[in-house]
Amino acid sequence: MIRSKFYYCSKENVLRYINTNRTQCKAMITFEVDKNGLSNVSKFIREHNHELALSSSKHLLKSARYISAEKAATINAMINASLRPIDCFNYMTEENHGDQNMDFAKRDCYNFISMLKAALIEPVDAKNLAKYFKKGRIANIVWRDNKSRLDYDCFGVNYHWQNVMFGCAFLSDETNCSFELLSNTFLESMENKAPVSIFTDKDQAMANDIGKVILETCHRLFLWHILKNAPSNLNSFNSSSEFHRGRYSHHLV
Repeated sequence: MIRSKFYYCSKENVLRYINTNRTQCKAMITFEVDKNGLSNVSKFIREHNHELALSSSKHLLKSARYISAEKAATINAMINASLRPIDCFNYMTEENHGDQNMDFAKRDCYNFISMLKAALIEPVDAKNLAKYFKKGRIANIVWRDNKSRLDYDCFGVNYHWQNVMFGCAFLSDETNCSFELLSNTFLESMENKAPVSIFTDKDQAMANDIGKVILETCHRLFLWHILKNAPSNLNSFNSSSEFHRGRYSHHLV
């Protein structure tokens, strides 16, 4: 049976909350609950030792902030579409015509998104992986989740021109055998649907594996690696004015 209720100012400074935002404010109110369940004020300290929140920002106090079911569903849909947390919050802010009309803060949005992502990891997945680690020496690990499988059917780059994660791998080396294992495992997890294109660096083992396993896929090189290696490999052309005008460009196609 509850006999007393105590409510303190959020800026009260207790031992477990020592930070610069608290001012050891003594404002509080106490209720005593009688045998009939009625609450009566037994103690009330009105004065605060700090400035109170403005009326325009009271809705952002921790006790007043919340994410409604409707807004939670909207955030969930945006995360499933691979939007970044900051983009989700900015969109919600624009929809509500500014921060002053929001029912929650950026931190609340980020915390909610973290909970959504944590919910995607089944306890049994982590448990099985831990058991697998205990069996002995791990050489290579390849995995993907259900969202990655769904994205693979829909995207290479999503509707917002953002990269989409299809899977991850830890390889003990960069040999033909490891890359072949990676490609076969990835294709099997994607129901043997090969990607249209694959971009890599100039690693020869990876190139050999792609030509051997992923036959239908067009193998391309990252432009970043090409631009990085161009100065050293085309050094003799750097002083050629004809090369810079494009007269030799057909030799490089």
